[in-house]
Amino acid sequence: MPKQIDHDRRRAQIAEATWRLIAKRGIEAATMREITAALGMAHGALKHYFPDKNAIVKAAFTHVFEATNTRIGERLGEVTGLAGLRVFCREVLPADEVTELEARVVLPFWQRALADAELESVFAAAMTEWRSRMAGFLRAAREDGSVTSPVADEVLVEQLLTMLNGTQVHALLTPKVTTARLQWRMVEAFIESLGPQPARTASAPRRAGVAEAATAAEQTDAVAAEDFLSFSRTAVDVTAGRLPGTDREAMAMVLLLHRVANTVVYDLESTVHRPAGWSWSAFRLLFTVWVAGPQEASRAAELTGMSRAAVSSLAKTLATAGLVGRAPDERDRRSVVLSLTDTGRRRLEATFRAHNQREARWADLLAPADLRVLNRVLADLARAAQDQGWVSHRF
Repeated sequence: MPKQIDHDRRRAQIAEATWRLIAKRGIEAATMREITAALGMAHGALKHYFPDKNAIVKAAFTHVFEATNTRIGERLGEVTGLAGLRVFCREVLPADEVTELEARVVLPFWQRALADAELESVFAAAMTEWRSRMAGFLRAAREDGSVTSPVADEVLVEQLLTMLNGTQVHALLTPKVTTARLQWRMVEAFIESLGPQPARTASAPRRAGVAEAATAAEQTDAVAAEDFLSFSRTAVDVTAGRLPGTDREAMAMVLLLHRVANTVVYDLESTVHRPAGWSWSAFRLLFTVWVAGPQEASRAAELTGMSRAAVSSLAKTLATAGLVGRAPDERDRRSVVLSLTDTGRRRLEATFRAHNQREARWADLLAPADLRVLNRVLADLARAAQDQGWVSHRF
């Protein structure tokens, strides 16, 4: 019998190979010959899927756009308002390896779209979808009172969309200036400007001395607050000053744990797991099944610390990618047992090597003795929390 080919999957593979080729070597490198060579296909086979260069460029842009939207959806969950807008911007900004590569596809696409009506319409449809999403975030934010700007939402949406698109140009052409940190500060300054602003009252000119010292202190605090990790110190000081009796050490512990954990996870996801083709949540599920063996979906949710709905959705996506197998549970036909496919195991093991190398770089920031102490203290905290009835657990 002739070999059955999943044409939709093959188109997705071609689009994936094309966008990576454009991102790394430029649009001129994305010839039919180079693409077929990257996929191990016969040269003429590509024309069964894409008749010309513009069709391939369109597929690459669409692939990048859909990948961005998928990441946004994974991170959003039920989040909306300004928190949702921040998640949206974070995934569009070219601030890490994957999003920078995606920007390298977007820029040449814009150039070709200027002279091609079909590509122009593809871009217009994509931006219409993003405008709608941003407008939805702003409506929710106005409803909860976090946006009070008198500027019309359609103007705010256009300002932010222009900033995000423009940042892609500057981040690629002037990366030493338009750094990841500066990108986020620009967006954050814009979002902060949408909410209630401190009241300004007329006052007499300040006298020299104490007044200038106060201003200098305020400026110092503002600079300190800009840094993601050092903000915890400022937060503890401000809170303790405003709310006497605050347990400073307890507050510092929780803030630092949360902020360091978020930074480590974001670093691992952006440098290891997104390039591998999956999210941090997907890695957690794959790794759990790799360690524990085939697991019923609800048990996998318990071991990963994710909701059952999240595990169910992820499992379907990973199954479509050929990484996870899903089979009815022999003991309860209503349940599904998850297992790694051979492909999933190979890719997980290859990716984990890069993951562990990145972990080692984080560990090297501490002296070996300090690292052992930190691991012991965190283990003690985890064990103690497990035995406390007042601690809320997901399961």
